[in-house]
Amino acid sequence: MPDSKAAILARIAAAGHRAAGPIPRDYQRTRDLGGLVDLAAERIADYQATVHRCTPAELPARIGDVLTARSPGTMTAPPGVPAAW
Repeated sequence: MPDSKAAILARIAAAGHRAAGPIPRDYQRTRDLGGLVDLAAERIADYQATVHRCTPAELPARIGDVLTARSPGTMTAPPGVPAAW
């Protein structure tokens, strides 16, 4: 077994090392937020998830409606979610 490992390492060493070319750093650093919600909804739908659109004021009631419809036995929420929700 040690001979196999040595052979593999020798082949890797013999292959040489080629320096990688420059890595492009032309990331999109700003975005027009106008279509961001639509883009997120489209991508979420790709995973066969349901997107519910509502205003911030409607959110607690919407969460309640969805949970009532699903009849969850248990529910978890991330830290910071208001208890009233």
